[in-house]
Amino acid sequence: MEHVHPHYQEEYIKMYTEGYLMGYKDVKNDKTSYQGYVDGEKLGESIELLENQEKRMEEEFGKQNRSFKPYLVMSLYTTFILEEPVHPVGTPFPGGLKVRKDKGIYYCPVKDNNENNPLAVCGFCIAQQEPDM
Repeated sequence: MEHVHPHYQEEYIKMYTEGYLMGYKDVKNDKTSYQGYVDGEKLGESIELLENQEKRMEEEFGKQNRSFKPYLVMSLYTTFILEEPVHPVGTPFPGGLKVRKDKGIYYCPVKDNNENNPLAVCGFCIAQQEPDM
């Protein structure tokens, strides 16, 4: 949260907390039998990215940070199973911008700015960059 502008921190924390708790509950209670295929190469790349993030977190905060595994599972579940963006629709970003859905396509206002960020999941998120940003 240290990089989030103070004006957005409260709303951002609320969205993340609710998203995390609801996402965890959704994964745990999902008994759906899904049909179809997952792109194994993209899944493997996504797992590698998340494992590298976990390593960085352990280096910075130590092994006591146990909240990363559920985040890893929820990120993959949301992207590859639900085919939704990692950040839910309505997630706020600076400038009053939010993740949105229009005609079945998800748009993110910060995707292009974070695709090469090793601590972001934008590299495998299904949302497209918000046009004209």
